[in-house]
Amino acid sequence: ERILALAAARPAWFTDGLELARQALGRWPTFAPAHAALASITLAQGDAREAARHLEAAARLAGAGADDGQAALAALAAARLLRLLNPRAATQLYQLALEHDPASVEAADSLTDRLADEQRWSELVRRVRARIALADPPGAVQLHLRLTDVFIHQLGDRAAAERERAAARELAPDDPAVHEMTATILADRDPVAAAAAWREVARLAELRG
Repeated sequence: ERILALAAARPAWFTDGLELARQALGRWPTFAPAHAALASITLAQGDAREAARHLEAAARLAGAGADDGQAALAALAAARLLRLLNPRAATQLYQLALEHDPASVEAADSLTDRLADEQRWSELVRRVRARIALADPPGAVQLHLRLTDVFIHQLGDRAAAERERAAARELAPDDPAVHEMTATILADRDPVAAAAAWREVARLAELRG
């Protein structure tokens, strides 16, 4: 393990490190340090896909060994590498990271963004509601507003959008973002009320400097 770590840290030893790691996996397929070394070397050589493949393998091995911390870190690192190269694979890796670390804000935020990109609205709503139950008040406000936007612009459910907006307003009645969302919801059916909401946004923003 120490030799692999040294080989992965020194470019002059990369060739030997690759060979040694592959030989190790040939003998011990569940030897996680070999996957870690291969991920480090291949990433340094510019092969992000191959690095992500080994990071995912390391994540699954760590998970099988009940090492949730390492599993989450490896899955998240792999997801970052694939976010642009293979977005759908990144989605699965963010899910894997959350399975091992439900408190990971980066994984949760990134997964929400990926579900929106894939237009998986029902799953997005379910996951965001689960996050609201665990969030502090400021975080819950932002999550309620996110759901408001999804319900009004993607799902066409005004009643659900209004419930989410009301929940956000109850938590933060003086948050300009809440009043901005109110103006957005009312824009096409009550322009006068929408204009009043925009004036409230301006007033609160001025008070905050």
